[in-house]
Amino acid sequence: MEKHFKRIDLSDKRFVYTVGDIQGAFDLLESKLEEIQFDTEQDVLIAVGDLVDRGRYSHRVLEFLRKKWFYSVKGNHEDFLFLGAFDSYYAHQHKRNGGEWFYKFDEDSRAIYASAVEKLPAALEVLWNGAKYGFVHADVQGNDW
Repeated sequence: MEKHFKRIDLSDKRFVYTVGDIQGAFDLLESKLEEIQFDTEQDVLIAVGDLVDRGRYSHRVLEFLRKKWFYSVKGNHEDFLFLGAFDSYYAHQHKRNGGEWFYKFDEDSRAIYASAVEKLPAALEVLWNGAKYGFVHADVQGNDW
C-alpha cells in the first residue's frame, strides 16, 4: 500500500486548492488559476485524478506533474493511459474513453507519459493549516483510510 499512498506536509503554503477531473482542459484550468491569482511560490494545487482525455490539452496537463506546486492522485483515465501504452486491448478502451490524442505521439513519448502517471499515488494525505486531508479519485480500497 505504501507505494500507492503518499503523505505531504504543506504547512508552509498560503493556500491549497483542489481540482477534480481536469480531463485535458488545460486552457480552462490555466484561466481559473490566473483568475484566483494562483502563486506558484506560495500556493499548491491538488488534483483528484482524471487529468487527461476528452479535452484538447491533455499533454499540457501532464506537464504539471513536473511542477513543485502540483500534486495529483491517479484516476481511471491515468490507468487507461498507462495500460494502453503497452497493450492494444487497453489502447482500444482508452481511445473509446477520450484517449485518441495519446496515440498520436510516438512510442517513446507515450512511454514517458506512461511512466509519469504510473508514479501517481492512489491516495494522498495532506497536512495543512493544522488539519489532515485525504484525497482519492473515487474510492478507498477496503473502505479504510
